[in-house]
Formats: sequence, C-alpha cells, structure tokens
Amino acid sequence: MAGQDNQIEIGPAVARAHRAQMYRRQTDDPVHRMLWIYSLDPAESRLSGARVKVPVPYEPLDPGPTGSLFKVVGYDSDSQTTLPPVDLEDRRIAIASGIEPSPTDYRFQMQMVYAVAMRTYDTFRRALGRELHWAFDHPKEEPSRLELYPFWNCRQNASYSREAKAIHFGWFRAKEAFGRNLKGGKVFTSLSHDVVVHELTHAFLDGLRGHFLVPYHHDTFAFHEAFADLVAIFTHFSNRAVVKKQIAMARGEISKAKLLFDLARQFGHTTRNDAEALRSALELTDDDNVITYDPKMEIHKLGAVLVAAVFEAFTIVFTRKTRTLLKLATGGTGELPKGDIPDLLCDMLAKAASDLAKQFLTICIRAIDYCPPVAMTFGDYLRAMITADFDIVPDDPWGYREALVDAFIKRRIAIEGVDTLSEKSLLWQPTMGDLNSTNELGPEPDTFGSKVDHADRKYEARAQRVVSYLSKIEIPRTLGFTRPSDCELAGEPGPIVVESARVSRAASPDGALSQHLVAEVSQTIPVKRNNLTFDCTQGSTIIIDSNGRVRYVVTKNVDHIVKAMNSFQGNFESAWVTENGRMKAVDSAFCVWHGKK
Repeated sequence: MAGQDNQIEIGPAVARAHRAQMYRRQTDDPVHRMLWIYSLDPAESRLSGARVKVPVPYEPLDPGPTGSLFKVVGYDSDSQTTLPPVDLEDRRIAIASGIEPSPTDYRFQMQMVYAVAMRTYDTFRRALGRELHWAFDHPKEEPSRLELYPFWNCRQNASYSREAKAIHFGWFRAKEAFGRNLKGGKVFTSLSHDVVVHELTHAFLDGLRGHFLVPYHHDTFAFHEAFADLVAIFTHFSNRAVVKKQIAMARGEISKAKLLFDLARQFGHTTRNDAEALRSALELTDDDNVITYDPKMEIHKLGAVLVAAVFEAFTIVFTRKTRTLLKLATGGTGELPKGDIPDLLCDMLAKAASDLAKQFLTICIRAIDYCPPVAMTFGDYLRAMITADFDIVPDDPWGYREALVDAFIKRRIAIEGVDTLSEKSLLWQPTMGDLNSTNELGPEPDTFGSKVDHADRKYEARAQRVVSYLSKIEIPRTLGFTRPSDCELAGEPGPIVVESARVSRAASPDGALSQHLVAEVSQTIPVKRNNLTFDCTQGSTIIIDSNGRVRYVVTKNVDHIVKAMNSFQGNFESAWVTENGRMKAVDSAFCVWHGKK
C-alpha cells in the first residue's frame, strides 16, 4: 500500500507533552487561592467591579510567583535590573488574598499576570477536557514553564514569543488624558486584563496548532488575533458584578453594554485621540455599516471581522433566550418602563449573559481541535465550530449554529468545499468505510482513561497507535496528501510525522461524556515556486471516537497551500526572507505582524 512507502515518525512535540503539567491537587489542599486582580484595567472605577478577588486554581508556589506552568520574572530589559520575586506563600500576603491592586506596586503586577494566566489556562483546560502543552521545550532537567515578564521594556506593546518561551509586557507614557488616565503617566500592559488574556491565548493556540504561525494564508495570522480577542472579551462575562452593572446601565439590551465588548480600553484611551478602546466586538455589527471580509485588510482589522461575526451570533442568541424573562417582567409586552430595571431581572439577565458567554467561549476553544493544522481560513473555522458543537449538541434548540452561519454570511466570509450553506453541508463530512477497515484504532480504555494525561508514556502510546494505523492505509488517498500539481517538486518529500495525539473530553447538556482522540499529521515537501524553493508543510487533523472509529479527516495539502500563497504572498513580504534561491519564513514572523497594531 502507499502508506507503507512513506516513512512515518512521531514528532518531538509528543515526547515533550508530559513536561507541562498542571499541579495535581492533593486531598488536603485547598481548591483555590484567592487573589486580587483588575478585572478590566486600572483606569476603570472600582464601583464597576474592576477590582476583584478571584479564585485561582491552587498550587504550591515558589517566589516569583513560580508554579507548575508559569514563572513570573521581574526583569526590566531597558535598565537590565531584576526586581525581587513575590512570595505568595507568605502568610501575611496569603491572609489578605495577595497584594491589593495598585498600578505603582510592582508586586501586584507580578501577582496579576500569574493569577490571570492560571485562570485562563483553566478555562482552556475545562473546554478541551485535557491539559495544554507548550509549543516549546526546556532542557530535560528543567520544568517546562512559560515565563511572564510584567515590565519588560518601555514599549507600547505586549507579545508572546515561542523562541523566548515567554510573554513580554511593555509599558509606556500615556499620549492622551482621558478618564482616569494622566497624560504622560505610566501605562502597564500587564495590568490590562484583556492584554494579558490576549497574549496568553496566543501561547495556548501556538501549543495547540504550531503551524498556524507559518505565513501561508492571511486568514491564519488574522485568526490568531481574532481568537485571542474572542477569548479576552468573552472572559469579561465571567465577572458577574461587571456584567450586572453594565446590563443595568443598558436597560437589558446587551448590545448596548459597550464596556463588556470593548478590548483594552485603557490602552486605547491613552494611545489614541478618539477616546475609544483599542478594539471593540460591536463596532462592526450595525446592519448599515457592516465591514465585510477583504483579504487585503491588515490582520488585526481582518480579525475584527471574525470577532464581530461571533459576537453578533452571541447577542442574537442572548435575545432569543431572554425574551421570556422580559415578557414575564413586563406583563407580556416585552417593553420595559422608564427608569431602572428591577434588580431581580438584572440578576437573571446577568446570569444568562455569563452562562451564554461561557458556552460560546467553549465552542470557540473546542473548535480548534477540528481545524486543519495548516493554512486555516475563517471559513474552515466556521465549519470547525459547527462540527464541534454538533458532536455535543446535535439538536441546537436555540439556533446557536444558525446564528453563527448567518453572521458569517453577512460579512461575506468565504467558505470553501461546500455546495450549500445548510448546516449539513457545513459539517465536516464523516469519513468513508475504508478509513476504518483496520483494527489499529479499535477501542482501548487506556487511551481515553482519566489517567492518560499523568504518564509520559501514554502520550507516545497514543501517537504510536496512530502510526500503526497510518502504516496500513493509503495515505495519499485517505489523508489527501499529494505531490504538488501547481508547482515543481524540488526534492524528495519528508516523512509523515504524527505531530500530536491528544484526548478531548466534553459533556453534553444531558450529561453524556464524549471523548475523542485528536491527531495532527504533517508532511514537509520541498517545492519550487517563482524560481525559489521552500519547504511546504501539508497537514491533516484526524478525529477518532472512543470506539476507535475515524470520524473526520480535515486536510490542507500542498496544492491548497501554494494556491493560498499565490493569492496572499503580497501581504507577507516581510514574513519571508530569500537566501541562495531558498525562501524561508523569518524567525518570529508572527511577532513582526503582531506589532503592527
């Protein structure tokens, strides 16, 4: 068979997966550690709920704080000085729920980035039903941690770097005075909840889909920005006090609760002269002024189109689900009288908004497992969301998926590989019988057991099962891997590589547990294009259920990638370098684009 003609290997990411593990709570450990944070940023009023004590998953901490996954480092690269670490195990600090919020206390900055990092990690862990892994490695004698630098330099930006294994948060002097901001005063990006979550999401997404940082398709870079914004803004709704206050001010109309949908307000207020947030999820949803998809857009602006589509769907479903509440509160009219809305109604609307935001965020995160490993488009992401949600909630009584599809259509986001825009067409198509003709992926309780994520050998065992399966199928026909037809082959194709094999767990509304094995498989092929050679990586996502049945295979082959590069290469001139007739993505190519806000 063709599969037997290809060398099949397990990639290095599999072997290092076990090295990033969240602390396992012991019987006598507390569940949470309470810590102070800014739920928005230092410029928001405490009356709006901007200063809060939040539960952070408990783990023993070394000074830094340094835990199992994150290490906070007080290094300033401009002055080349290091501030002392914070010891959150100190009894006096622990009793007070940590350091109280203060933009001038460096200890609070270190506490804030740690607390938000742990909470964001826990959000992803719960959505995916497993641990997350970094896209980088450390020497074997060192724990694999992401380093967080809350005051790295005097720069109007914050950025994640795979090469540095870190997130660097800058600070700057405010250019404008608006609200509680002082012109010329210091603004720390590490004190913006949105900025911290946004950068952490880049790191988590890089661990989930490492090839998304390869500049093949404009959508993929824009998606990195859009997804980070989605997570940051949906996280606003986890603070019930903030949500209630904003819904009360908006008199129950969620789309008018602007603060909930704004991103990085202090950053925008201090760097622009229009007193607006850095970005907003609602700025594009006016029916008369909808900005539609245009691949020539700068990546942050293109990402904003995707963000607006998802949040329009969110507001539509919220209106559907709360219509009965409003009718009960208004005697059936649905029209609220003038004045403040009843406090009980406000509580119920806030709960509905928070619960719905959590559901939408879970859909957005779980969809990553259903995305192709390379050259993903916005249309691919819509299909991934639809399929991931369908697998858990087939009936969709409130029309979540319909609202998403309508919002994408309104913005003219291209969806490839479908004949109609029906839900059935948009689902990734189930695999045919020949994919399951081998027993190599038959049921194996150990593969999906709860202890799988605790033993390093289990990660390699899962990947080895995928290798055994691939060795018995016709890879070109089954996975869609091909040799290039639109350009010249410039060398022998590399081996088939199993990049990852991860278990995903989720519970349906009726309590049924769904488990899947999600495998990424790739192959690098040297090709010649425009008289230049480059290594093109094609990839497939294989989704296998707990009975060993291959459910979906989602592939982007070399022809897809070359076609995308022919269309979008003009947008990525600074992301590639040419040396001796070879084209290569520059190191930290994404960082180059991430800085172009």
